[in-house]
Amino acid sequence: MVEQLKSSTPEFLRWTLAVACNHKDFPQWQNPDRVERHLRAVRVCEAAIREGRVLDGICVAAEQCDVDSDNVLGFRIADVVESFGNLETIAETCGQCPANAIKELHPTANAGCFGLMPITNIHVHPVGETIVLGETNLRQLLDKVLSDNCELSSRIAKHFAPTRPAWYGLWIPDSPSLSQRKVQLEVMDELLVSVTDTEVNPAWKLFTAALRVSVKHDFEIRIELCPAGVRDDINWTVPEHCCCCHAPWKPDLRKSMSSCQICKYQGQPNKCHQGFVQGKRPYWKLRQFLGEQQAALFLEQYRQREGR
Repeated sequence: MVEQLKSSTPEFLRWTLAVACNHKDFPQWQNPDRVERHLRAVRVCEAAIREGRVLDGICVAAEQCDVDSDNVLGFRIADVVESFGNLETIAETCGQCPANAIKELHPTANAGCFGLMPITNIHVHPVGETIVLGETNLRQLLDKVLSDNCELSSRIAKHFAPTRPAWYGLWIPDSPSLSQRKVQLEVMDELLVSVTDTEVNPAWKLFTAALRVSVKHDFEIRIELCPAGVRDDINWTVPEHCCCCHAPWKPDLRKSMSSCQICKYQGQPNKCHQGFVQGKRPYWKLRQFLGEQQAALFLEQYRQREGR
């Protein structure tokens, strides 16, 4: 049996603007995880089109030109969008939808009502290596910002449960009120202008844009803080964490009853659990859906176009 290589996953926020539309024709359409799994392929497809990684209706994964031909990944656009109609149908639905927050980053983009936001400045590539964009950690940066901003600290204390670090209290409400969303938006705006890294994470910008949309239109937003964990090629494992604030479980040993050091919740933690990793969907090996000969011919044409 081959042992799977493991890597760490950062703490992140999973979110969705809970606005009904034709694309969310499934149960629990307000659940951030369900929405992300349902619409992620559309987001990946549009990114490939914007970046010019398409030939004859087939998208090729980024940085794949020099990969062994048998292992190059891609997908047919028609296969990805079939359940939604086509790209034009998606654009018609999302183009005029105020919940399409990604338009603030890419004016012609669609399926912008959901996202995953890591607290560290990294970009998680669907099929490639995770890219480190900078050293910023939003949880740590917030503590620094609040040390110099007593007014924001007071507003956080008024609207959210007290936690140390303050970051965790902000995300305890899974469906924050309008007044809470206004404070969350102020926090994210302050954090983004305080980032000293050369590059600001697009996922941070998208979440901030979504909060802005949520406040402007009073749209419900669902937010879930997901603890840091570890993953291999199949499973994502999350250690014990608080049922209330979702911080790593650090019991307060001064209390007779089990309680969280971060938010003072009293009770037992959520136990360590496993789920499946995101995987590479919608990407798969070109030769698996084109056949070996057609895949080789396609790659030759694609590489010629790219000047390889």
